[in-house]
Amino acid sequence: MVASMKTKLALSLFFCVTFIAAVAAGETASSPLEIHMAPDGRDSAAGDRPNRAVKSLERVHELLKEKRPERDVVIRIAPGTYRGQQVIWTHTHPDHSITFTRAGLEAENPVFDGCLDEAESPENCPGGTWFRLRRSDGEPSNLRFHYLTIRNYGAAISLDGNRNDENGFNSHNEIADCVFERIGNISNPALRGSTATVRMVNSRFNRVVRSDFIDIVNIGERASLMHALYLAHRASDNIIADNRFINQTGDAVRVRDRSHRNRVHGNTFDRAGIRGAMSEWYAYPGVGATRDMTSARECPSYENKFFDNVIGTNYEGEPLSPTFIFHGQRDLPEGCEPPPEGDGTPRMTARDNRFLPDTPPE
Repeated sequence: MVASMKTKLALSLFFCVTFIAAVAAGETASSPLEIHMAPDGRDSAAGDRPNRAVKSLERVHELLKEKRPERDVVIRIAPGTYRGQQVIWTHTHPDHSITFTRAGLEAENPVFDGCLDEAESPENCPGGTWFRLRRSDGEPSNLRFHYLTIRNYGAAISLDGNRNDENGFNSHNEIADCVFERIGNISNPALRGSTATVRMVNSRFNRVVRSDFIDIVNIGERASLMHALYLAHRASDNIIADNRFINQTGDAVRVRDRSHRNRVHGNTFDRAGIRGAMSEWYAYPGVGATRDMTSARECPSYENKFFDNVIGTNYEGEPLSPTFIFHGQRDLPEGCEPPPEGDGTPRMTARDNRFLPDTPPE
């Protein structure tokens, strides 16, 4: 009996010590898994501590595909500049989030720079997309981008579902407190201009909040095609709130092809866009670049709302309309589903927006 009690006591003590050690190391099942990045990190390192940080997002992705954790993940990114990184991301979890963020609450934003040297010479700024999510399984992808600075890329973030499959979406991603600057071909005008800083393709229930989009610029013939946010091909039910859009050659927010019920509010737009701060377009058969189309491949978007925003001028310094709708007076293309609430369903509404001094639209 005494031996049995001693055994039980020893086991209890062992499990207690093990649990305390796990808590101290931040390794309980309920706590997030942390992976650390640093500009001077090594991709051969474990990434589990700041002094064993990895260097690249590609290595972080590999680690998560190997570990396949059944809990939230936090990628803690040390201050400094990470040059030329690009990643195609496929690992997500429908019940847990993956957060990319600064190293600590008081730490500076890490900077991901698409240029390969500090001089930012055009020949060393190859463009490309910094982060491309590829998930189209119809489940939440739960990515979080917090307190990051992204600059000198052709595009920053692309949340790619399947544009041809209504059920092939990803969802519930968040971009918050980030800075996007010099996105487009502004760093290398020899490159073909992109179309978006943040692109959503059949990506839903996302939030883009409290972020700055500065100098979102294409130089040349594709200047007006460069948008801060491009919501396309069933990119619906997204929230864009409390951001700043400053100096943009194309309309800051573009909605396209059956992208419904998006809400844009509390933002500031200045020197941003050409036609409107927010515009809606789709490829209409037989018109413009789609003149060879004979049947609908794309359709209008409905019930998008633009409200409580502050509006300055367009990119050329002229009055900027809150919203603009392309093909507004055209018949519904054959093959498009009818408006969700009948013929009276609005494609886009604008209300309670205010204008900076001396900038109301004509």
